[in-house]
Amino acid sequence: MHILVLGGGAREHAIVRALKRSPKVKKLSCAHGNPGISQEATCYLTDPNDSRRVIELTNRIKPDLVVIGPEAPLASGVSDALRNSHILVFGPSQEASRLETSKVFSKQFMARNNVPTARAVVCSSKEEILLAKKQFAPPYVVKADGLAAGKGVRICKDDSEFEKCAEDFFVKKVLGGATSQVLVEEFLPGEELSLMVLVADGKYALLPVCQDHKRLLDKNEGPNTGGMGAFAPVKKWSKNLAKLETSIVKPTLEGLLKENFGYRGVLYIGVMMTKAGPVVLEYNVRFGDPEAQVLLPLLKGDWAEVFLSVADGKIPKLVWSKDSAVCVVLSTAGYPEHPKKGVKILINRELLKADDHQYILHGSTASYQGLYTNGGRALSSVAIAKTTDLARKKAYNLIKAVEFEGMHFRKDIALEKKKSGRR
Repeated sequence: MHILVLGGGAREHAIVRALKRSPKVKKLSCAHGNPGISQEATCYLTDPNDSRRVIELTNRIKPDLVVIGPEAPLASGVSDALRNSHILVFGPSQEASRLETSKVFSKQFMARNNVPTARAVVCSSKEEILLAKKQFAPPYVVKADGLAAGKGVRICKDDSEFEKCAEDFFVKKVLGGATSQVLVEEFLPGEELSLMVLVADGKYALLPVCQDHKRLLDKNEGPNTGGMGAFAPVKKWSKNLAKLETSIVKPTLEGLLKENFGYRGVLYIGVMMTKAGPVVLEYNVRFGDPEAQVLLPLLKGDWAEVFLSVADGKIPKLVWSKDSAVCVVLSTAGYPEHPKKGVKILINRELLKADDHQYILHGSTASYQGLYTNGGRALSSVAIAKTTDLARKKAYNLIKAVEFEGMHFRKDIALEKKKSGRR
């Protein structure tokens, strides 16, 4: 097969790396990729969010399958354009992507289909959000309606933080059009899980339970980010898969069918395990980042066959390793608000000692006479081992081979003691 991957972050590097290990893959291409991906695939400068340019690229290089990594190409209708051109694609339709691109739409979908979720109020102005606050007790949860690169959720501890959030979202427009509408939502204490589900026209398969660490700082302090690390499986909650399937996955999938969403891809379900039971926080219509980094290496099988089967409307049998995987994200100074770009990255090849069980994935990096940071989450350190604790030690040990000014990473990834109540 010749497979084209769309995207250029650490998630897409993880996808490319998984596909590179398939005996079925003869050629790998990526648009637009990054310096790490370019070592394993042919990279093209094509904008992955531009349907016309993606179709032009596929007409030129003729892939057998396109795998869409990030949400932006899905939101802009790239998957629909590819299918209209009779190209197999792993990724849901533009209509289905509204489950991620609009928190309001997603919340309404959950209500229509009896999916358990937190109570919320939709607001369209500063005046409305200040009125809505009276219906809730602190801490207050405020969610931007649109895409915000993992920065659209704020937990406000008190009235002053809430009022600053209202000012930022509706007056200063710090997230642009993403806050034309917002949700004010009840705070749900508990532990947060990431559940990925492969979906093919109503058929589905559950992937191992992951846990993402969203906050910038140790002990879940600081602002929300796109994700500072993850681990899988979360053995503490794996026994709850049957309950998650019954109460959340099945009504969600029934809703997708009932509302005629074209869904061939992966569905990410953010779940809060509360005392009253599991509750859905959000949907994403693609693999999480950094969850993809820990899920993909745990499959005892061929991801090329899996992606191709789902793109063709089928769910293959999946067999998972009993190993554990841990990912620690290395971010730049100023992340998430003002990530510093153009900082030189040094990687000590003697210390790196990378192999199939421990390696560095590129996220926001750029290459011009050396390797440099190009955004917030520059690199991911990934390790696989027999236990979570051993994988964790290996992932942190690997970081010793990387150095750049302002490099930041959490020290408590995968401790399995994370209490969240994120949103």
